[in-house]
Amino acid sequence: MDTKVGTAIRSETADHKSITDPKQTSDYVWYAMERRVLSYLEQQKEVDRSRIGAKGYSYGGTLMWHLATDPRLKAVVAYFEIGYAEYYRNKQVWLYNNPYVEPAKTKGEEIDLGSIAPEAHVPYITSPTHFLNGSNDHHGVFERGLESFKKFKQGVPWAFAISARGHHNTDKTVQDCKMWLERYVLARDVFCPAHPKSEIKLNAAGIPELRATPAAPERVKKVEMFYALKNPSYITRTWRDAECEQKDGT
Repeated sequence: MDTKVGTAIRSETADHKSITDPKQTSDYVWYAMERRVLSYLEQQKEVDRSRIGAKGYSYGGTLMWHLATDPRLKAVVAYFEIGYAEYYRNKQVWLYNNPYVEPAKTKGEEIDLGSIAPEAHVPYITSPTHFLNGSNDHHGVFERGLESFKKFKQGVPWAFAISARGHHNTDKTVQDCKMWLERYVLARDVFCPAHPKSEIKLNAAGIPELRATPAAPERVKKVEMFYALKNPSYITRTWRDAECEQKDGT
């Protein structure tokens, strides 16, 4: 962006006035840019137009949610950004605040949240979408963001993986990206496990247990479980190891 103009523009302009049009935002410019890049890419003779995917890291992850609405893409992977940063993160409107209060939104915030923010595009996504994040990463508001998957069109594949104690790094989830793109872009027979079924129950001693049943337990090599002390701010949450015990695939 042009440093003479100022910082990135989202819900308000450089002089702190609410935007009145989505086209005023920096994200709008980037959305237009990535569409042009895609159009240029598919015109190259060495490119197979039927097998194009995309992945974005950090702010690039933000861009993926809009790009995933383009039917030319076979799949996308978004690292660390899933939306809900404007207003929700910036004003610390955490999902588990108690009491839960939503401050009044400015006109600019309403425009941004309704048309520009990543979560605004979710109902229109056509590409299989995979989201990768760390539990303590301050960029992707993952807890509220996971609510977005409830808004996907029926039949559009999606998945997510959250690395416990993870920050802005991908060492524990990077293989997921390769698997996802190979399966949906290259149409290879790649095994991608479904999310396990899980429930919390009290055992005979009154201690809570998390019971997880993998979709394909015979293919699971290792299971790790974690829990966190109560803290509505996911950024500063402390994660602890839980003892795991296997019983009949659960």
